Amino acid sequence: MAIWFYCWNCTPLAHHLPSLKDLERGVERGVHITIQPSNHKTIILMSNINKKTQNPDKSGQSITSINNYLSLIKFQHIVFSFPFAVIGFISGLFYSDTTFSIKLIILIVLCVVFARNAAMSFNRWADRKYDEKNPRTSDREIPAKRISSENTLIFSIVNAIFFIVTTVFINKVCFYLSFVAIFIIFFYSLFKRFSSFSHFVLGLSLAIAPVGGYIAITGVITLPIMILALVVCLWVSGFDILYAVQDYDFDKREKLFSIPVRYGIKKSYVISAFLHFLCLILFLIWIFLEKNTGFFSLTGFGLFMLSIVLQHAIVYFNNPKYLKYILLINGVGILLFCFFYILDII
Repeated sequence: MAIWFYCWNCTPLAHHLPSLKDLERGVERGVHITIQPSNHKTIILMSNINKKTQNPDKSGQSITSINNYLSLIKFQHIVFSFPFAVIGFISGLFYSDTTFSIKLIILIVLCVVFARNAAMSFNRWADRKYDEKNPRTSDREIPAKRISSENTLIFSIVNAIFFIVTTVFINKVCFYLSFVAIFIIFFYSLFKRFSSFSHFVLGLSLAIAPVGGYIAITGVITLPIMILALVVCLWVSGFDILYAVQDYDFDKREKLFSIPVRYGIKKSYVISAFLHFLCLILFLIWIFLEKNTGFFSLTGFGLFMLSIVLQHAIVYFNNPKYLKYILLINGVGILLFCFFYILDII
């Protein structure tokens, strides 16, 4: 059985049978030492580590680090908030005299990114001990030691600050409400410790997106945008309940709160379906209240409704192994609606 020692910045040692002090000095200098038993003798091999290993590719490390942070925040899940921020912004154009502004679009994009970064990284930091115990999440960045918990918290706080600062350049209403938004998105991560209704807090945190996009251009809140926010809240809450079924056994064992743990899996499916039914009704009402919606928006709504039906069909036909695809199904559904909604504007 071989024993390997790795150090950096190695230098050559004398080619003789090393003493214990030689071995210690070799380890300090960065020599690659192998101790192997062979024919009742001990063979000690001492050699320099490859220069390429001494000087690891810093650019490669940087790319890996960036990928780790993108994985930490699940950057691809921005599809659950950004399309609604765009819809809120476009809707606001028809309720105000403000002209289209590239600068404002950039600021909204930055707000969405910073808010999501802050929320997801704080959630990972808050759940780090549970993620380590849960087989489904044990390979996440903190339990897998790819990113430290300290750096994750710093990343979250920095993004929260950037989010608040960015709202200053939009308008005063957005700035004042930015503190409420940060409270909600951080509070969600802790809510599941004492309440089964954390799914609704998650829905509320994503419902901020269309309201934020709308207020960014109008500076006011109207009934239609509040209806759209409620649509988002019900939609997200509904599919998060389905997604939480995956962790039913773990949450129950760890005494974490959720709708599936409180009411059971079958009742949770019914609750989710009811929430999505309300979501679709309100979504249709919002479409008819909007000034700029028409055939394409209704087509997008039909595709969005199909994504809702599809995820509940997975549940109905008792295919729990496909629950992990629920996020993908919902992401595609809302992207399709957003695409067709924009076609109505064009």
